[in-house]
Amino acid sequence: MSRRYVLSGALGLAVASSLLSAPAWAETAKPVPPPPSASSLAAATNAMLRPGDVVDTLVLPMPSYMRGYETGFNNPAEGLDPPAVCSPGPNFTPVLIPGDEATGFMAQSGLVSQYVYQYGSDAGAQRAWTTVSDQIANRCTGPTSANPSLAIDAERIPGVGERGWAVVGSGDGSAYSTVYLVGDAIQLVVFNTVGQAFPSGALNAVQELSVVLAQRWLQRATLPLTQEPALTRAQLSMVRPGDVPSSLPILSPQAGAWSIFDFRQPGSDMFMPCLSVSIGAIPDGEQSFIAGLGSTGGALTVSREGNLSQMVSEYATQAAAQRAWKDLSRQAKRCSKDQNEPIAGNEDFQRATNGVSALTFGGVPGIWIRQLNTYGGSAGNFSVKSYSILLFMGDAIQQLTYVTGRPGLRQVPLDQLPVNQLAEVLAERWVLAAAG
Repeated sequence: MSRRYVLSGALGLAVASSLLSAPAWAETAKPVPPPPSASSLAAATNAMLRPGDVVDTLVLPMPSYMRGYETGFNNPAEGLDPPAVCSPGPNFTPVLIPGDEATGFMAQSGLVSQYVYQYGSDAGAQRAWTTVSDQIANRCTGPTSANPSLAIDAERIPGVGERGWAVVGSGDGSAYSTVYLVGDAIQLVVFNTVGQAFPSGALNAVQELSVVLAQRWLQRATLPLTQEPALTRAQLSMVRPGDVPSSLPILSPQAGAWSIFDFRQPGSDMFMPCLSVSIGAIPDGEQSFIAGLGSTGGALTVSREGNLSQMVSEYATQAAAQRAWKDLSRQAKRCSKDQNEPIAGNEDFQRATNGVSALTFGGVPGIWIRQLNTYGGSAGNFSVKSYSILLFMGDAIQQLTYVTGRPGLRQVPLDQLPVNQLAEVLAERWVLAAAG
């Protein structure tokens, strides 16, 4: 399941860590729906897969990166990098749920993943369903592209309203998927055995779980809010479009801007504060949260308007957070490269600097990191600047990063003050919500 790297390494944004490789200059893109409101996001994740939904039949040995729990959204849904419903033959295009005009919600617990593609209306979902249903019927059969000796097969299965589809491989190491139309959305549930045989009863267990999840999605507006309180708190308090001042321009959804929110338990290693030196491991939190606005079609794409990401890692105790902050402070001091060197002509160039901020939070000075990358050697030369401010928030650490670019090999203007001001507002809101 490739979802894991999308939000951990790339974050779905052009944040500083993603500048380790040359990004692409943003082209004009078609409009993307705006991010869901905090309340509708909470209602969606509250209805989706949770660890307690995964019965013992669906629990198998698995790689460490697939353990734990993750949920969130990516707008548009294609940014989730979901698995194909099927990948038939070596010469056939994989069958994918249409996602370029949908908001994509995702939840993963162990080897079970749920993807919900929410369209703007029931009619929009029906059009997408007609397309993917016809493709499943006509193409999800025969050998797979990954393993020609392994056959796949599709069958209609009962569900909520219109019958759904089940797609299964006939041998070991297969994924079993169910696909349902659920009101304004299409739901895909995948059980990936990671090279192991299907346990006895697993296919029935996946079908039963899929129906339960589909029913919950249809009832999401009226369900009691029983998800992790920390998840709800983060959804209500992290950065949203109305928080971003005009002094920090970011690309709008009308111009093709993507948006994300991701929650992980246990937390992931989010803080990669420097592109110029190798950064050591920083202790993961008990849970981590990422919210991002303004990227354009992937992690390695930047625009003049810029993008913004907020990352929060929450620890079990303040002492654990202090240890992580100490490691982070030590690593940040190494983020220094070519501070006095001129920008190189027609070739790639990096400049990085760091320092202790005049901005304090709870009496602790923040840490700032500023980086300039220029990408030369072609007619599309351009330059990218990122600025990150990190704040210690008791039992949590926040990193706010703003990235912007300009055509040509040049210095890129970036006003740090509004980034600091927004970081302080968000940190205060986080601490107030945690205390309440």
